[in-house]
Amino acid sequence: MKIQRYEDLIGSTPLVDITSLANPKVSGVKVLGKCEFLNPGFSMKDRIVKNIFDKAEQAGLLLPGGTVVAASSGNTGAAVAMLAAMRGYKAVITTSPKCSEEKVAVVG
Repeated sequence: MKIQRYEDLIGSTPLVDITSLANPKVSGVKVLGKCEFLNPGFSMKDRIVKNIFDKAEQAGLLLPGGTVVAASSGNTGAAVAMLAAMRGYKAVITTSPKCSEEKVAVVG
């Protein structure tokens, strides 16, 4: 699989058979886990934020050079910052004063 853009990796994460860990009660059932930690931002939030950006762009609500504002102290804020940078937007991420310095550093 050839990836043209880093962003195209979002959501293209593999499924792993974890049936042996789940011990299903019904014979023949297969349990799969989606490896969302393999997204570029290491989180399933990448997929959610990409969808939000796509829909906002399609609706004309997010225009080139625009600014994205998000309130987050975790993976969503990191995903917003990452995708905004990839697409050429400015990003403003607000957090609670209780947010750890480590989390602030990730999105800063």
